[in-house]
Amino acid sequence: MKEELRGAMYMRMFGNEFSYSMLGANNGIEEAKTESTMYKILQKLRNNEMQTFSIAKNVMFIDSTVTVPTLIGLPLKLTVNGTASVALDVGGQVDMRDPLSAIVIEGTYEPRCVGDVFSIHNFNA
Repeated sequence: MKEELRGAMYMRMFGNEFSYSMLGANNGIEEAKTESTMYKILQKLRNNEMQTFSIAKNVMFIDSTVTVPTLIGLPLKLTVNGTASVALDVGGQVDMRDPLSAIVIEGTYEPRCVGDVFSIHNFNA
């Protein structure tokens, strides 16, 4: 097993978290796919094999809590959390059985993005 340096980083100002990211994590990328050589790629093309590549990234873009005094004397607590997930799947193949007459290139490109914002409003008695 290959050891890898990993870490987490966040940015916080006045107690509110603005950004969070992970460093050194593979984020869905398989090592075998990223370390493939040109020979392996050409061999797959020659054999008309399907090639795929996937990547995913998760981000927390807001994490904030604020307590505000109200006119009735009870504190109002406002909490907001927001996350996003982005993924990309790419695949394709090249048909070069008869390169003098026709070369057929087929592929797929599938981006995905999901965002979620969650908020809570409550009075603390």
